[in-house]
Amino acid sequence: MQDFDAETAARTIAENAVSAFLQYRSGPLNLKADARLLAIGAVMVELMRVLPTDSGAQAAEACNRGLAFFIRMGIDGPAISDVDMDDGSVTVRPV
Repeated sequence: MQDFDAETAARTIAENAVSAFLQYRSGPLNLKADARLLAIGAVMVELMRVLPTDSGAQAAEACNRGLAFFIRMGIDGPAISDVDMDDGSVTVRPV
C-alpha cells in the first residue's frame, strides 16, 4: 500500500483549479508570466491545510481560498464547486 503524498495531490488539484479558473474567467487576462505559478502556490498552501481529506467539498473550499489570489488582482472567475479526490479533477460553478 502506498502512502498518501499530500504535496503531489495538492499540486495536481491546484494546477487543475487554476487552469479551470483561467479557462472560465470573465474579462480580459493580463497576467505577468509568474502569476499562474504564484496562484498554484497559493492554492497549494490552502490545500495542504486540509489534506488528506475524502471531502471534495472541503478541498473545493480550500481551492477557492487560494484562488482569491486572482480576485485580489481584479480577475473574476468561477468558484470550484467540487474536487474528485481520486484524480484531482475539479468542477466549476460558472461566473
